[in-house]
Amino acid sequence: MSKAQKLYEEVAERHYREDPVRILFSLLLYSIKGNKLDDYHYFLFLRIRKLITLDVLQTKEARRIIMSAFKSEYAYNFVMLLNEVELLEMVFPSVYALIKIDGGHYHNETVFTHVMGALRAVGKLKIPWFVKLAALYHDVGKQKFEDFGL
Repeated sequence: MSKAQKLYEEVAERHYREDPVRILFSLLLYSIKGNKLDDYHYFLFLRIRKLITLDVLQTKEARRIIMSAFKSEYAYNFVMLLNEVELLEMVFPSVYALIKIDGGHYHNETVFTHVMGALRAVGKLKIPWFVKLAALYHDVGKQKFEDFGL
């Protein structure tokens, strides 16, 4: 067991009772350029991610945090961090479904990699937050075509 895992085990119960909205806010703060998850925080987020439920995501506070990520230049980092701590499927299920979809003859990578590249490309532009969200969702229909074998 690594030093970080031992430290995590010692304080996990205290952090497990954290406010779920505060967890989302912490992920937003970690998504700021230069902040990488160390082992301790990675294991901590994996443990407390169970507190994030659909009810939590539907609160005004949670929506405000997610919108703040897209209003900033760090939307790409935020979405990648959600994926890293296994919250992407809960927060953006349609985008998560693209991880398994091959880009086919349109793209040389998975559709998820493609839409994340689009989000990264527009991330630093001074554009409305919903345009960044549109970049993330622009190919989500390809998952439905895959379901039907098209």
